[in-house]
Amino acid sequence: MRLGFGTSQALVTCPTGATHLEKGQPCQDACMVAQHYYRGVPYTVMVVADGHGSAKYSRSDVGAHFAVEAAGDAATELVIGLASMREEHPDDWHKQMQHEVSHRLGRVLVQRWRTRIDEHAAAYPELGVEPGSDACLDRYGSTVAMVIIYDDQWLITANLGDSSIYLARREGNGYDIQELAAQNRESFGLGTDSLVSPRANYLWRSEILSTTDEPPAMILLTTDGLTDSVGTPQDSIVDLCEQTMCHGMDWLARVLPQQLARWSADGVGDDMGCIVWFPTLSPPSSASDSNHASSSTNPDTPEQVAPVRQGHSGTMGASETLDSTSATRVQPAMPDMAGNEPVASSAGSSSPRKAQNDKGNVHGEYL
Repeated sequence: MRLGFGTSQALVTCPTGATHLEKGQPCQDACMVAQHYYRGVPYTVMVVADGHGSAKYSRSDVGAHFAVEAAGDAATELVIGLASMREEHPDDWHKQMQHEVSHRLGRVLVQRWRTRIDEHAAAYPELGVEPGSDACLDRYGSTVAMVIIYDDQWLITANLGDSSIYLARREGNGYDIQELAAQNRESFGLGTDSLVSPRANYLWRSEILSTTDEPPAMILLTTDGLTDSVGTPQDSIVDLCEQTMCHGMDWLARVLPQQLARWSADGVGDDMGCIVWFPTLSPPSSASDSNHASSSTNPDTPEQVAPVRQGHSGTMGASETLDSTSATRVQPAMPDMAGNEPVASSAGSSSPRKAQNDKGNVHGEYL
């Protein structure tokens, strides 16, 4: 789904992972993008959540959905507080914003999430599982990462778990890619913090950046299915920036869901919740972007508008087409944009999938 907000636009997609498709399981990721105005000040909220994959997390798809809803609630509560701070303390409200984000935003989200879990568990009880118990809470386990763009001037991030938030900024003729509120993956290995961690209130990572002097060229939020499936996520993000700047958001809306599905099939097989935000781009053609939420389907011929290439690093190129009758890839053997060796295969061919990350909550039990 593509959303236009006047001064910005976002693409939201969440393809079910290859492993879940093979097993007949639902997608356990969730995504949400929304823009609101409070006292005339705009704020955009973007959230991805990744429900845990092991059997004991039997309601994690519901937990992920509740996580993005709770994030929206927490963002709204934060913004209402910021408006009061700006009026009462116009000179130093930024310091109070830092405190609110660091010490309150995550706690409010966890509280709102657990309230939803308790209500759902009471309405739909499981045999042998006591509503309100730790065992019940675990059924809904999920990670969550969020971005709030406040007043088009402040970028607020909060992350609990192993999803990723990437910020791209112009640097000369290229892009500088920065991961925000990142998890120390070397410390966790295949595990992660999450909303069901005993100390979830205290495990949040957050950052606040001013966008006045260095505006973002792109913001990308993604669950770990993408980062675990491509060798160098930063290279893929640079490539995505360059290709979108060249071809426009219509092109990205057509290509990205297919590319994520291929990365999943060739990678760890996980779901791939993904949000890509851009400031409003000038379209490559005369077509103008809508300011309303709409489907991004475009009737242009597939062989002309689906330039996707799967390489070792997960880059996207403009030299590949889709066959309009069979919907399989026609892929020339050529180096990808990151300089890797040629890859020649069709989307329907079988390839060894990377070892599944059987991640657990600190101990390695879920994806």
